[in-house]
Amino acid sequence: MLRGQLGFNRNLGLKHHVSAIAGMEISQNITDNNTYPTRFGYNDQAGTFNTFNHADYNAGLYNADMLGTQRPGASIGSYGYVDNRYVSWYANGSYEYDNRFIVSGSVRLDQTNFFGTDPKFRYKPLWSVGGTYKLAKEEFFNVSWIDKLNIRGSYGINGNIGLNYGPFLIIAPSAFSSIVGDINYSISSPPNNSLRWEKTNVVNVGTDLAVFKNRARLTVDYYRKLSTDVLASDAIDATKGFSSQVKNAGRSSTRALKFPWKRMC
Repeated sequence: MLRGQLGFNRNLGLKHHVSAIAGMEISQNITDNNTYPTRFGYNDQAGTFNTFNHADYNAGLYNADMLGTQRPGASIGSYGYVDNRYVSWYANGSYEYDNRFIVSGSVRLDQTNFFGTDPKFRYKPLWSVGGTYKLAKEEFFNVSWIDKLNIRGSYGINGNIGLNYGPFLIIAPSAFSSIVGDINYSISSPPNNSLRWEKTNVVNVGTDLAVFKNRARLTVDYYRKLSTDVLASDAIDATKGFSSQVKNAGRSSTRALKFPWKRMC
């Protein structure tokens, strides 16, 4: 992993405060698994072993009297390789004026080998903007029993990717077959060069209230989440060899209102 980041945090005069960071990150995660098959007649001094037909043995084709009634399984071994690569650019910052108004924003652009190969789906930044108004800090606001009254809101687009699908053909091993004398393989995901982010548009508005010298606090939040391009199975032309394929074809929506009240001792 390689990461570089710059930060800025400073008061500009008596009423202005700016805080920001920007950076990039490159990472690669490789998993290489190799499980050796069961060895027979192993000589620990010479490091040698006997040649053995795992397919016939697992199929029960050896002489039953020689093997006995309790025949242990013989692993034929396995191999797995995973290569996940990411490149990211990001920035976020906030500006506060006179301890009353706060405006913030963030943006992030990610590249990964999970996405499709179609160029028009590669560069889709995720971002958010928000603001807070500290109404109780205003000079005209003269309510002695209210200690804090903040009004805030934000809007942004979040993203998610699926790790089990990609722009290239993905195969997976299944059970041992006594007919072919080897492991069966099947296609777990056909290639899809149009894969892209699952995007979630999030709208959040709320208020924070503290009264009676912070003895009681109330937070009210309303949010709406609209998810598009959700990965879901969709029917395709059967002449391609598959009747369905996982695509960015789904959509969902969520709304909620929360208002927890806390009483402080």
